Amino acid sequence: DATVGHTIELYGGETPIEEAVHPEE
Repeated sequence: DATVGHTIELYGGETPIEEAVHPEE
């Protein structure tokens, strides 16, 4: 969960979890 939350934080917290998990798209 910490990794996902950190990814979302990098995106500014506006990116959906699915987008955060799949930044390739």
